[in-house]
Amino acid sequence: MGKGRAEGSSCRVTIGTAFVLCFLAILIAVGVGLIVHFSENRKFECVFPGIRSGDPTGQTTQEHSYKLFYFDWRGRGELSRMMFTAVGQSFVDRRIDFFKEWPGIKYTMPQYVVPVLEVDGRTNITQSMAITRYLARQFGMYGKNAQEMALVDQIIETVVDIFSGVLKFQETPNATERARVKAEFYKENCPKYLQFLENIVAEGGRDNFAVGDGLTLADLALHVYIEHTEAHVTPSDRPLLNNYTRLAENRRNTERIPKIRDYLANRPHTDL
Repeated sequence: MGKGRAEGSSCRVTIGTAFVLCFLAILIAVGVGLIVHFSENRKFECVFPGIRSGDPTGQTTQEHSYKLFYFDWRGRGELSRMMFTAVGQSFVDRRIDFFKEWPGIKYTMPQYVVPVLEVDGRTNITQSMAITRYLARQFGMYGKNAQEMALVDQIIETVVDIFSGVLKFQETPNATERARVKAEFYKENCPKYLQFLENIVAEGGRDNFAVGDGLTLADLALHVYIEHTEAHVTPSDRPLLNNYTRLAENRRNTERIPKIRDYLANRPHTDL
């Protein structure tokens, strides 16, 4: 009797053990399947992201066609051109001859000004900073979080202040007064704004980028608008960034990016 009970107990233990092992095997199989499924989805997301990782707005991305209307010079259109170039996005660069074409098409533009961005042949976005902010969101170039977006905006607003200062003396009709306004700008306001920008880049940039550790709208805006400001320095061989180490390093870093480097080497030469 005792032996029979022992054998029965052993059998029950064996069956119970087999059941537990079988259950564990099922759990392991399910777990491995879930891990593989998750990994495959992550890999697909990295190659074809439904939401661009650098876009804090969570805006979904899709293929668009773009046509940029601007004059045949750099000016307010150059930043958009640089953004298209940096991300490898094709676009139609519609350069308008200011003297021959502009009077005839001016009033066909939404606000009678350029730049204008045409999206998918029907959506028109006007004003240079509205266009560049739209593209920055589309291309994931507006920073990775709210703090970085705020730093990008600070840089944008400051370079616009510099650009406005340059326009002020450019548009002064009297030669004597223009020379006075220009000298005052480069002596007082320009160094002030450049120091502001130097401080922002020192605070929020890493690895010679202006904001965070990757290329954003801020890097390209700094390049475009400081280049424009430097083009009017007298004498022309006086580097504007001699006393601004972080801005100078940022500029060199931007120009080393292959697509930007090639664009700068091959773009049409214009005075503005």
